[in-house]
Amino acid sequence: MVLSSMTEEVKLVSGVNDEVKKLVSIFKSIQALLDDAEEQQVKEVSVRNWLFNLKAVSYDMDDVLDEWKTWIQTSQLQHEPDPLKNKVLSFFRCNCFTTSDVGLRHVVGGRIREIKQRLDDIATDRVRYQLNSTDRSEKHVERYVTTSFIDTQEVKGREEEKDRVKSKIFSGASKLHIISLVGMGGIGKTTLAKLIYNDNDIQDHFEEKIWVCVSEPFDEMRIAKAILESLRGSSTHDFRELENILKEIRAILYKKRFLLVLDDVWNENPNKWKELKHSLTCGLLGSTILITTRKERVALLMGCNNESIHKIGFLNSEQCWSIIRQIAFVNGERDKLERIGKKIADKCKGLPLAATTLGGLLRFKKSMKEWSRVLESEGWESDDLLGPLKLSYYDLPLPLKQCFSYCSIFPKDSKIGKRELIGMWMAQGYLKGKEEDEDLEIIGETYFENLIARSLLQTLPKNRDTCMLHDMVSDLAQTFTKNECLIMEVLNDTDTIQNSLCAEVRHLTLALAQDVSVPVSVYDLNKLRTLIIRLFEIKSPSVVVLPLESVFYRLTRLRILDLHKCGIKEVPSSISKLVHLRWLDLSENYSLQKLPETLCDCYNLQTLTLVYCVNLEELPQGIGRLSNLMYLDMEGCRKIKYLPKGIGNLWRLKKLSDFILGVHENEASVADLEKLNNLRGTLSIRGLGNVRKIEETKAIQLKKKKNINRLKLNFHFDGDFRLEDEEELLETLEPHLDLEMLRIQKYNGKTMFPSWMMKLNLLRELWISICENLQELPPLGKLPFLEELYIGYMRVKRVGIEFMGIEEEDSPMVAFPKLKKLVFSELSEWEEWDDGWLTERIKKKITVMPYLRELSIWGCPRLNTLPYHLLSPTITNLERLNIKECCVLQQRIEEHKLSHIPQVIFKARRYLLKKR
Repeated sequence: MVLSSMTEEVKLVSGVNDEVKKLVSIFKSIQALLDDAEEQQVKEVSVRNWLFNLKAVSYDMDDVLDEWKTWIQTSQLQHEPDPLKNKVLSFFRCNCFTTSDVGLRHVVGGRIREIKQRLDDIATDRVRYQLNSTDRSEKHVERYVTTSFIDTQEVKGREEEKDRVKSKIFSGASKLHIISLVGMGGIGKTTLAKLIYNDNDIQDHFEEKIWVCVSEPFDEMRIAKAILESLRGSSTHDFRELENILKEIRAILYKKRFLLVLDDVWNENPNKWKELKHSLTCGLLGSTILITTRKERVALLMGCNNESIHKIGFLNSEQCWSIIRQIAFVNGERDKLERIGKKIADKCKGLPLAATTLGGLLRFKKSMKEWSRVLESEGWESDDLLGPLKLSYYDLPLPLKQCFSYCSIFPKDSKIGKRELIGMWMAQGYLKGKEEDEDLEIIGETYFENLIARSLLQTLPKNRDTCMLHDMVSDLAQTFTKNECLIMEVLNDTDTIQNSLCAEVRHLTLALAQDVSVPVSVYDLNKLRTLIIRLFEIKSPSVVVLPLESVFYRLTRLRILDLHKCGIKEVPSSISKLVHLRWLDLSENYSLQKLPETLCDCYNLQTLTLVYCVNLEELPQGIGRLSNLMYLDMEGCRKIKYLPKGIGNLWRLKKLSDFILGVHENEASVADLEKLNNLRGTLSIRGLGNVRKIEETKAIQLKKKKNINRLKLNFHFDGDFRLEDEEELLETLEPHLDLEMLRIQKYNGKTMFPSWMMKLNLLRELWISICENLQELPPLGKLPFLEELYIGYMRVKRVGIEFMGIEEEDSPMVAFPKLKKLVFSELSEWEEWDDGWLTERIKKKITVMPYLRELSIWGCPRLNTLPYHLLSPTITNLERLNIKECCVLQQRIEEHKLSHIPQVIFKARRYLLKKR
């Protein structure tokens, strides 16, 4: 366990101070034995029990010291009320301490002495098991830049197998061809499926391609939604019934040849597959479903025959060595290590996953001596297939072991957000800096990068901020946390947690079937630090019967409480009992309307997530007392009209999805935003129309908030007064010049020419919408790195060369030099998009939108033509033209027959035109 030193905090209380010093001293002397015990527990059951007892007492010690630290810090507020000077923003009395100071000393002192006695007993057993202190100075967490990582999915040795499976696919003569890749865990089923899925021949053969990770349980609703979301490219929140989803899938796939990959299938119940399969029989001849599974029986039940089952074989040693070398030798091959490396490859047992993980391990070894230690490690003596993976685990520094092991709390095939994972590590106290004020999030990112580099975590190909654990890596994590972490599926109300070791369970994930409540036995797990509840989506969203009063009164050691989409209507005031709470997720509880004021007594809260609580109307007035809050995410909470005044006191805030300005004295003003200088990432400022004096906004100093790279400015107003000069107001909102994304909405000015806009040389994405008084577009063509531009809901009548940023006396230039995607939407009065005086002479000097690939024009019924630079086949490189509800323009384009544009879409009709 990682514990913060509490010596300074307890000096205020004599007697207890001495006990704490002894406690911390004993713990530190034993903590150095953890690494040695981790490895010996595999061979010695007694050592495993010793390690379990050490971790249990460490948890208990951490809890009592955390309670004591919290009481000390909040008590200090009585003597030092200045929030900025003391960095503690308000006082509350922890509910776990209701006695007098003397009584508190007695209770805490007694608990510490009891823990100290347990540690003394554990220390005695150390001699019996001959455990040696590990020299922890040899192991430290190195920082690796994620962009330097090679693609570990490029597994060698599968080219022939890929070609054989492709032959099976192309020879499909049935209306729905089903093929299975069958093999043991770690053999490379998913990797081979990805190689096939991304193959150029496959791309050309199928009109639609869908990838769905199935895993356990086989949830028809979730799988159908995943298929539909892939086909539509948008959310399926509006669908509640399985039948409606299947009808939509049939409509989209009707008479199309498609490829559907169902990865990691375990289902052996043919009835669960029947309805979904029937909806997929609407495609053209040759449509294919590719399944990956560990069980041949599953493949047969899904509709495969012996000829359509491909059994994946093991790699040979040379292929394993090729994988290891590719990952381990970042700077090229090292001949002196090849002899040892090939011997290590011999021990991979032909598993690509083992080779990949060992490559990640050897990447951190620089010398022949270190490689030899890996080769000669006792870990190879393990008969199970996790042996090579265990070597990688044992090599981790202790903080990384804790962070990796905690990942066992996530069900297999879960997609885990990097920010979410780092926040959870932080909440559990696993992130430790050398300096007291060191940024723990940066430390967490270093840990994350290390686990990726060691192939213990895998990032998604298109999203490096989301990761997964391979099934076998998940099994590895669970072998080291089986007494601490528990994932339980609750299928009916009779299920209970009966494991004899559950008294010491610290982290619990419950997966609940529809209309099933949390088992009463959960409330007996009073040492829980993590409680995550997830639902099986079968027919419709479930409402969980969850007595939160029981949670708050009995599970008082919780640090992480995840109640995402649990049908919660009310949060009881007793939440203040959760003194240790650091992470609270109440997202997508659609009936939740308010939060109790007592939530602000959870002094240690670091993360509060309220995403898409669509009926939540306000935040507690005392939120400014949450002085440790770093992440407040309210995305989609559109009924919240303002933030409370105290929001400006939360100086630690790094993420604030929406800063909402109010009009009354108890509501947030622009002055509160001035204090929040640690904000980073995306910031949305709503209610700028409520600003009464322009001088107020000058104090915000957005340009000094250098960590804000995405900014949204919404000028909506709720009051009776609105500034006439919004042009000057916009001028005062100058952001940092490194801004990458900007959105401006509901702006009331007639022009949009702030002096800073053309200085945003790194801007890549720009949205301007619902600006009804705007009569002329700014010269956006001058922005050198703009890649995406959206303009919508305006009364603009004409777009001309001023939009391109071209002036009559200009020397040769490029307008919109990097623009790739351009969208005009709902410009009901727009009539003309004109090249103006771009004569042939000028055209030779000026290049317009050379990289534009996609143009969409929606709801512009009066627009009559496109400009020359888009109509000319010798100039434009446009690949996709999407025209919707533009009747005049559609007629003109059909007359032009734009065969130089590969894809032209009119409303729901699609014309695919090949280039000449």
